[in-house]
Amino acid sequence: MKFVKPVFAALLCIASVPASAGTVLFDDFDSENGGATALNYAGFANWDSQPVALTGQPGATVDIIDGGSNPYGITFVSISTAQAVSVD
Repeated sequence: MKFVKPVFAALLCIASVPASAGTVLFDDFDSENGGATALNYAGFANWDSQPVALTGQPGATVDIIDGGSNPYGITFVSISTAQAVSVD
């Protein structure tokens, strides 16, 4: 019984610590490429984009897609006309 009380007290202390989550990385990509859609885009201001080839596959590329004007038929879910990044 002596062992149960300290363990219970320790668990109670751990459980009473509030949990919180913060933003680790954020970039909305809205200023990239002047707000225009571009296929195989590599000119990101805050990111480095490099093609990575898998065995027998060509290297992946990154597209930047404007939510308001997308002539390529690439779809994504957006709550506005903001830009999104598509990895091929």
